[in-house]
Amino acid sequence: MEKEPPREIKIGVRECTDHGEASPSRYPANTITTSKYTVANFVPKNIFEQLHKAANSYFLFISVTMFIGNYTPLFHGFIKFYSTFAALVVMMTASAVFAALDDKRRHEADRKTNSQIAVRVEARKGKISPDTIKIVQWADITVGDILIVEGEKELPADVVPLAASGEEGSCYVSTANLDGETNLKLKQSVSCTVKSISGGLEASGEPLLTQVTHCLPRLSGKVIVEAPRESIHSFKGSVCLDGFPEEALDLKQLLLRGTLLKNTAWVIGLVVYTGPQTRMIMNSSKAEAKFANLETVINRSMLVVVGAQCLMALISDVLYLATKETFLSYWYLFPDGRDEGIVLPEFIGYWLTFFVLYSNLMPISLYFTMEVCNAAQAYFIKHDLEMYDAEMDCPANARSTNLGHELGQVSYIFSDKTGTLTQNVMELKRASIAGQIFGDVGEERGFQGGTPLEAARQRDPGQRAAIDAFLEVLAVSHTVVATRDQSGALRYEAESPDEGALVDAVAELGWRFTGRTMQGLTVEVGTTPQVQAHTYTILALNAFTSARKRQSVVVRRPSGELMLLVKGADDIMQKLGRDPRELPEDHLQAFAKQGLRTLVLGRRVLPEQEFVAWHADFVRAQTAITDREALLAQAAASIERQLEIVGVTAIEDKLQVGVEDTIVKVRQAGINLWVLTGDKLETARNIGFSTRVLSPEMEILTLDVRPGGSLQESIHELGDKSLKAMNSGQVVAMIVTGRALEEIMCLPTESEKETRDPAAKNSSYFCEEERTMGIHEAEFLEVGMRCSVVIACRVSPLQKAELVRMVRKNVRPSPVTLAIGDGANDVPMIQEAQVGVGISGKEGRQAVNAADFSIAQFRYLQRLLLVHGRWNYRRTCKFTIYSFWKNAVLVLLMFYYTFLSGFAGQSLFEDMVRASYNFVLAVPIIATGIFEQDVSAKEVLENPHLYETGRLGLDLNATKLVEMLLSALVHSGVIAAVMVMAYRDMDLSGVGDYYTFGTTVFTVMVIAMNYRAAFVTKTWNRLTLVAQAFSFLIYILFLLVYSFIPAVSNVFQPWMYFVPWDMLRTPIFWICVVTVPALAIIIDVFKAHMLSEFYPDRTELLKERKDPSLQANGSPTLQSNGSSPFPQSNGTPPLERMTSFDFAHPEGDPRQHSQFERANASAGDTSLVDGARRCHALRADRRRPGQSREWHAVGDDFSSEDVESTDTSISEQHCQPNAPDQSPFAQQKLRNLQIEWSAKMVIAVSTIVGCLLISLGLLLLSLGSEFSEVRVQYSGKKGGGAVPLIDSAADKFVFAPCEESSQVSMSKTCSVSLEIPRDMKPPIMLFSTLDPFYQNFPPYVMSGGTSHAWPQLTGDFALGSIDKQCPELASRVAPNGETMFPCGLAATSFFNDTFQLRRAADSEDLEISNAGIANRYDVERMANPHNYGATGVEWLFERYPDVVRRSEGATNQRFVDWMRPAALPMVMKKMGSLNVSLRKDETLKVTIHSRFPVSHLNVSKAVSIIALSAVGGRGSVFGNFLVLAGGVCLAIAPLVLGIEFVCKRKRGDARFRRILRRERVSDDSDEDSTTSSEEGG
Repeated sequence: MEKEPPREIKIGVRECTDHGEASPSRYPANTITTSKYTVANFVPKNIFEQLHKAANSYFLFISVTMFIGNYTPLFHGFIKFYSTFAALVVMMTASAVFAALDDKRRHEADRKTNSQIAVRVEARKGKISPDTIKIVQWADITVGDILIVEGEKELPADVVPLAASGEEGSCYVSTANLDGETNLKLKQSVSCTVKSISGGLEASGEPLLTQVTHCLPRLSGKVIVEAPRESIHSFKGSVCLDGFPEEALDLKQLLLRGTLLKNTAWVIGLVVYTGPQTRMIMNSSKAEAKFANLETVINRSMLVVVGAQCLMALISDVLYLATKETFLSYWYLFPDGRDEGIVLPEFIGYWLTFFVLYSNLMPISLYFTMEVCNAAQAYFIKHDLEMYDAEMDCPANARSTNLGHELGQVSYIFSDKTGTLTQNVMELKRASIAGQIFGDVGEERGFQGGTPLEAARQRDPGQRAAIDAFLEVLAVSHTVVATRDQSGALRYEAESPDEGALVDAVAELGWRFTGRTMQGLTVEVGTTPQVQAHTYTILALNAFTSARKRQSVVVRRPSGELMLLVKGADDIMQKLGRDPRELPEDHLQAFAKQGLRTLVLGRRVLPEQEFVAWHADFVRAQTAITDREALLAQAAASIERQLEIVGVTAIEDKLQVGVEDTIVKVRQAGINLWVLTGDKLETARNIGFSTRVLSPEMEILTLDVRPGGSLQESIHELGDKSLKAMNSGQVVAMIVTGRALEEIMCLPTESEKETRDPAAKNSSYFCEEERTMGIHEAEFLEVGMRCSVVIACRVSPLQKAELVRMVRKNVRPSPVTLAIGDGANDVPMIQEAQVGVGISGKEGRQAVNAADFSIAQFRYLQRLLLVHGRWNYRRTCKFTIYSFWKNAVLVLLMFYYTFLSGFAGQSLFEDMVRASYNFVLAVPIIATGIFEQDVSAKEVLENPHLYETGRLGLDLNATKLVEMLLSALVHSGVIAAVMVMAYRDMDLSGVGDYYTFGTTVFTVMVIAMNYRAAFVTKTWNRLTLVAQAFSFLIYILFLLVYSFIPAVSNVFQPWMYFVPWDMLRTPIFWICVVTVPALAIIIDVFKAHMLSEFYPDRTELLKERKDPSLQANGSPTLQSNGSSPFPQSNGTPPLERMTSFDFAHPEGDPRQHSQFERANASAGDTSLVDGARRCHALRADRRRPGQSREWHAVGDDFSSEDVESTDTSISEQHCQPNAPDQSPFAQQKLRNLQIEWSAKMVIAVSTIVGCLLISLGLLLLSLGSEFSEVRVQYSGKKGGGAVPLIDSAADKFVFAPCEESSQVSMSKTCSVSLEIPRDMKPPIMLFSTLDPFYQNFPPYVMSGGTSHAWPQLTGDFALGSIDKQCPELASRVAPNGETMFPCGLAATSFFNDTFQLRRAADSEDLEISNAGIANRYDVERMANPHNYGATGVEWLFERYPDVVRRSEGATNQRFVDWMRPAALPMVMKKMGSLNVSLRKDETLKVTIHSRFPVSHLNVSKAVSIIALSAVGGRGSVFGNFLVLAGGVCLAIAPLVLGIEFVCKRKRGDARFRRILRRERVSDDSDEDSTTSSEEGG
């Protein structure tokens, strides 16, 4: 890329256009962009980002793998790919919507910044008038424009100042928004333009700004500046102005975008860089996508889940390959005697089959759930009234919704100082004069000691003289310049806010500085009407320097007396005083304790002779060519001696409201605080004390580069001190300088790597990376880890970001870092931290636009972290664990099912039913993730220690994951056992087929999962109840659409038609619906109570201690807000005094008195710009209606979203358009019920559930007593069974072998006589049983589906498609070569044994009716094809003539029932019914025609004569289980009661004193301490 050459910019006022269009420019527009997406790149970029999420990439891989398994011979895929891919698309689309909404907010923020207003000077025909002073948006500013920037306003672009209100074109800017330094920078306008303009000024009544603006058209020339570059510390250029020699430009002649014009009424400047080429923007890195730390934990958890999935697939794979030969011998599964070949090796191919089958172990809905909950949590943050600044109409905001839960895990806070901790507003609060203190620190603005001071002055002449001396020093010894605004009001332009505050304060006390002349300054003494003007002649000014730490002025009083007036740091002034005892040490200590910054005042009367001699030396120093600064300092020191101490000032660098309390709470929460500032070391130290970041009780370490010293030795020395302090119980703090950090972060050479301290390299605190860690970073970090507070001073924006990166990358375990700031200099730090918080202050919106969250004041941080952060973390962990748990239960049930389906990879659930799982169950846990509040906001704020839950990651870790998997194993086992025990009753009731049974299990599981969501929910309100109901409603709607609309079910799975109806009409289903959740609640409640009793977490202890009765008994309490966050040491070091004079002094060479002469009286008049704004407002009013353009400004600039009129704008200032929603929902104050599982509730629940289960068991046994069965087994091994827990007992069992022929066309007839054991009433059902018989084998199940035999069954018989419908040759071609109809495994393995029943006394067989034995909805849809009966086809009636009549064909009841596959390998099919009664002891002859060849398959065949009960079968196994389970539940009640009476834990106290990861909980009333348990046991 070719480097841009220096740019040449013409100096001249742009010509005014009629419509205000911007002229074409070859330079970039003056806009900024912090948004991530555009319309063009949104879709590909968002998809790319979403595929960085492990689960999304995983499910895309699974979908592709499923597709390959469905449509290629690589391996068998029995699950349709669209069932997973569709869910993935829906979830990713929802996430994309949230991402778009997030970025929309960024676009709006950018638009708001770019639409701020500026004042541009234009001309019409070479003349400037008020009409040509234009109000424009920042985005419309181009290179070459001439702008007017007012005081206290932000520079919209990089400009070269042409003129300013200060003398000789000087001005001050605050660069705190760029580099964090609070001291003002002195800038100078181009001297040739100042001279050119000054030559045209006239002595008229017009304000100075108006005159200067009218002179601008005479400027003609050009400015040559360097190409855009990042450096904010250098600048090169030149000005060629007609009539003047070329003038060089440097950094003093460049005002940067983002800086604030201070103590200057106005500046007129030429724009040289815009938009992305401004220094501020070039120093701002592009915001990278941030991925939450919790997402990393989740991704790691997913690795564990994938590992478990691989293991289950491997087990299933091995079992299938081990049993494959057995199943290959089953002719009904593999009629050709071989499996369809797959391309991949069998071990890999079948492993993939099972891996895909268990893919739901990964919760596909997790990210969607997280997106919804994150959006809701962001909404709550934005509308929190407790974080709303009504004065600024500024609510909190969450710009990155995916980081809400990160707020609850912060371990390190990196904070800017200026504008974040302090307001950078100085106020005189206290004064010490003649041994008396005046004023006090409070919320009231200004100095509050004026009244007592005046009273003391009037009361005692001695006091009067001392007070006047004090006030005189403040009123005279300064460099402030006085100007007047358009209203004539006096305003001060001070080099530093300190001086401004002192001059303002002394003016209120009756010593009012009014202005300067060439000879001196004027002070009005007294109050109206007794005001006297005193003029002081300034003879010499000894300017402040950081080395001198003082300033002095030599003046001649109106009386002619010579006086030296001095103010400076207390340690310096103590040495210069005539008597050290004059210094009020106790007052200084008191001021220091209040965090005030002190300044000592002194004076001395100068003899005339001494002054004359000294002044000669002073003049020589001023005119010296070399060593001028040193000579001036030497001259000043020679006269600044033997001073009379006249008083002490105590200035408050006004903190943001609530800063101290917030810092205390943050530290009580265990969060390490690092304050990063651009101030000097002394300043940073003092600010640390004033903000309560530091306290005198701390062990405060200082790390700086010592001349001739070794930094490594210094670090080792501090390491020893910090270790010793920690061992003695002291809190350790460290102050480190930017110079030290530069050396610390310097990358080591190869030799230095070899000699690095091995102890540091092996430290467990951090993980060293040789390529990126600086030479001393490891040692520094080891010390830093021991510090509760670290203050880094004189650090650049880049160093701030490097510090964050150093902690984030190298500390182990990896901490969550939060950076908070308010200026553009904080942007790199904010972007580097995992969580960036911007303060919506007065320094522009750069920090806010780059941040993830924004708040109006620092004090809101405690609520953002302790309340919202903690709630969000616990909510997120709760729905994350639940999401993994519910999917684990689903997959474990499918895993168990493989043991009952031939290990071939058949899912227990129909594809679309299974695909609905995550959608159906998402809503209840989303409600939990939105509304859950384990403790109230008040309780959290009163007990910041509760924050440790997220900080230590106690709610989501390896232990929790293992606990989740074990819980899923138990719950899935309960569901599987219950449903298997209920299976035979369901089968006898006609709902034992694969589709109905799977849907039944799925429904019971959905109910159990929703119960679980209810169980983990502690906070219940009306919306959580609605969410539960909505989940069931979604499931019902899904079943209605999928199973009751033929057009839908026929597309996906026609056998699902009316399945829910069959399920609901079965009594055993309702017993299962009650049983499974009842057993689950007992398991969960008992486990929760045991954990609470033996391993209570801190939240539980807190709630117990809130009980007033416990407080009365002296139970220990958690450390409250009132307790000190600083441990007390035995030896308390003395308080350190703080000096304030050098805090905000401007950089640059010391200025002499001649540079402070009186400014133009009208320099502060900006009426020209105010008039332009009024005209703009009127034009905007005339544009109505249809106004769409928006205008914004910062501070008190004119601002209107859609300007109505000037009056309207004024009235709208009193409204609050950004005020939060005050509804209970938005404030998270919906009426709710908190559920806690106390011992009483556990006893009550276990008793109720026990009684319920026993009642259900007895009811089931009672209803099942009507069941009667006579069974004749005529093939296979006697007894046995393929399915455990099945109730297979019969009232009468007869084993009568009747081996059939191996050929389907041949049969064997056998007869057996048996006695009826009990009366049997009609209808009496005749069932056949095949056990084991794998109708649930995947190819067998698929053989009747839409892509196989289903079209034939419904009359669509096309010979051309039969090869695809029935891929097995033997299942479509008969031995005689004819095509079989219908074809397929199920149709060609139709059970064709027949039976005859006859009473012993009768000569005729009993009539066996086939009517109604098949599902009537199936029968209604079956049809024979139009060419039914044609030759060349072996029709069903020809293949099975003894069972199927020609007139029936595919509508034969037994055939239709057979085509619906059984769910388990014990197949019971209805053979018909008897409409006669059979009496006890009656002899019945059963004739069996055995045709179905299974003798070589080890399959038992049986025929059963059954009188059904109300619940289908006997229900003895299930009923006895319920009675037993109920008894166990009842036994829990006395167990819990016994624990309560015998070994109950003391409420509010942990049972064990020492448990891993527990931390001490302070007890304010007792020296003993308790320990809290690890969260969740």
